[in-house]
Amino acid sequence: MLAHLPAEACVIVSPPQHVSYYLYLRPGLARRICAEPPRTALVVAVISPYSTSGEREQLSQLLSPSYEQGAMLQAGAGMVVDYRRRR
Repeated sequence: MLAHLPAEACVIVSPPQHVSYYLYLRPGLARRICAEPPRTALVVAVISPYSTSGEREQLSQLLSPSYEQGAMLQAGAGMVVDYRRRR
């Protein structure tokens, strides 16, 4: 994922406590984790199959005021979703 992450993007993980798993596998992601609220042009949301509907709703509420949902990739039982900043 890190190799394909655009320079203007940050990564947000749902549920948030799972970020440590991704950082263990890809330590280079540490500098790419989104601030809250995100301030980048592109947000890549990694949604674990273990996220609850409440956690997914929380992510949506965080991003929907400033970002539009773009491409969605099913990754096993999880998803990777691009969000682009609204103009």
